Amino acid sequence: MIIPLKSVLPTAKDVLNADLETLGGLLLRHLKSCDGASPVFQHGGLNRDYFIAIMERRNVGLGPLPGKEPEYGAKQPAVTRAFVEAWDWLVRDGLLIRNHAQPAEWYLISRKGESFLQNCDSRERPAVNLKDSTPDPPHRQSIVMEKWDVFISHASEDKAYVEPLAAALRAAGVSIWYDKTVLNWGDDLRPMIDNGLINCRFGIVVLSKAFLGKKKWTEHELNSLFAREQAGRKLVLPIWHGIARDDLLGYSPALADRLAKIAGSDSQDDIVRSMLDLLGKPVPDTDGSKRKLTGRSQIREADQPIQSNDLLTGPLTISAVLKGSEHQIVSDAYPTGDNGVHFVFSLFNGNAFDFLVNELDVDVLAYAPLNLDRLAHGVGATAVRRYFRATIRPERGSYVATYVRRQGEFVTIPPGKSEGFDVEISTRTEGLYNVCLRVHGGSAGKGFDVPLDSTKRRVAFFDRGAGYMVDRGLGGRMLTYDEYSLEMKSWGLSDY
Repeated sequence: MIIPLKSVLPTAKDVLNADLETLGGLLLRHLKSCDGASPVFQHGGLNRDYFIAIMERRNVGLGPLPGKEPEYGAKQPAVTRAFVEAWDWLVRDGLLIRNHAQPAEWYLISRKGESFLQNCDSRERPAVNLKDSTPDPPHRQSIVMEKWDVFISHASEDKAYVEPLAAALRAAGVSIWYDKTVLNWGDDLRPMIDNGLINCRFGIVVLSKAFLGKKKWTEHELNSLFAREQAGRKLVLPIWHGIARDDLLGYSPALADRLAKIAGSDSQDDIVRSMLDLLGKPVPDTDGSKRKLTGRSQIREADQPIQSNDLLTGPLTISAVLKGSEHQIVSDAYPTGDNGVHFVFSLFNGNAFDFLVNELDVDVLAYAPLNLDRLAHGVGATAVRRYFRATIRPERGSYVATYVRRQGEFVTIPPGKSEGFDVEISTRTEGLYNVCLRVHGGSAGKGFDVPLDSTKRRVAFFDRGAGYMVDRGLGGRMLTYDEYSLEMKSWGLSDY
């Protein structure tokens, strides 16, 4: 999870009043948290130009960035200078070092920097030393960095619909950030809301005529959730409440084409079940019992010594828009052939003994012919490494992912540690695939066969020679896939 600079220094004044050592320490923690979650931290290391451009909301060759204004508004130039000074301090002090294997200016966190970060993690939160020695206001001292499954963004006029939905989600074991249960009298709204937006896995956005009225807080919440999707994560889960697609087209064409729940036809039980499925939590049957799975899938990840984190897909965030009146969106679309979609995730070993991973499989849970209307370019890219490769077919079943780095050897995850994985999934048959990864391994003499619920994903594989067009998103600009591929290669994404 990225540690936003504004979660500790919410205003430009806070940044400019912080001493250089404090600013450098915060910057290093922020940069470390970008690993695998932001274009700032890629396989080549850390890129200062990307860091500055993202703060200033400038295009850096990875597609348009979300947000209309720089992160710190009109004070951004002064804030940028302060963080550049902090970056230079990190280099001078040996916490960041140049990666000389890269031709451009890429940096790595040194051993001294890693030691500094470990010392930071051993404390609850590093103090922010301000030049005028002004203590933090009470609202900043009291914010607890919690993690929620879902942030609920809505207009206050829609409480009658949202209140029962929030109660149903809580009753199903979903932790929610909902203003009525989180905010208290006297709270400072901005840092409290930002805390929820930063630390949620998903954001339910209840789109209504009141919401589309472009209110200050709903606009801020939606923009913040979209900004976090730049690394390929699906966060925004829309619910249409009393509106139609035409109402959304004038507000956000991209949002209008995203698959949504409909308040008038999707019951609260349907929404709760879908939410539990996305979170990888047990879904109750209609009689209230937990869903029983058959075969190998009876073994759930929660019952095992290893757990997977949220999934990133890459290298691109290209989507498929399906034919039909609703124009459903599939968030991950990739061409058939040798290159495919990369599933990037990590496994955490919560056991007291080493966990040995000896095989990863890709389970094809369902397949359907692809009824594709067009493709759509997303925002950002995910760094990929190609550790494992698997070729799948339309037939349901498990397909072994070959370990391309060290064929036939185990991957050892020590107790209390995490290990990163990158599985590339490709196919030669066009279609809509529902897939999930599965890990085979052992610990303390026991064997485990664990489906990784967080990796369940629907992927559209399309024939690149079929003439599909790509909506580039720049004033309605449409490209053939070959033209789109050449543009991606100009950005350094050579696979496409």
